[in-house]
Amino acid sequence: MIPVQKVPITDQVVDKIKTSIIEGTFEESRKLPSEQSLCESLNVSRSTLREAFRVLQTKGFVELKPGRGA
Repeated sequence: MIPVQKVPITDQVVDKIKTSIIEGTFEESRKLPSEQSLCESLNVSRSTLREAFRVLQTKGFVELKPGRGA
């Protein structure tokens, strides 16, 4: 039997947001929903969401603008 792999929560959030961008749920060149609404809908903390944003920025999926959002 193959053991179950534990996926870090940040990686799960990255995958969900990336999938939403690719599928068109979040429109390209538009601001993402607020941190608060994303945290509530994904049921994660702001620090987890911010780490996911950093990963997505590194991969070129989002552009972070301090004080203006992602």
